[in-house]
Amino acid sequence: MGKLRRRQLEPRLAQLTVLQPDDQMVLIFAQPRANCARAGHALGDKLHDGDRWIAAAAIRLGLPLVSHDGVFDGAPGLQLITATEL
Repeated sequence: MGKLRRRQLEPRLAQLTVLQPDDQMVLIFAQPRANCARAGHALGDKLHDGDRWIAAAAIRLGLPLVSHDGVFDGAPGLQLITATEL
């Protein structure tokens, strides 16, 4: 990455908040895995641990998740916004 691009990116990164998982978020993460695994939904697979953390963060914060990734379709407790809803 060039120096100019780095200088442009650094102020934007400084505005971000890192969300640390708390006990409630860990429970939110674990519940969909068990429910989805029983239902045969893709979020139940270990392969999608990262996707479940993204969903858990949105659920924990009470925010909709904007995504075009079909893995989130039908995820319990997740409000999903896709391109067709924008």
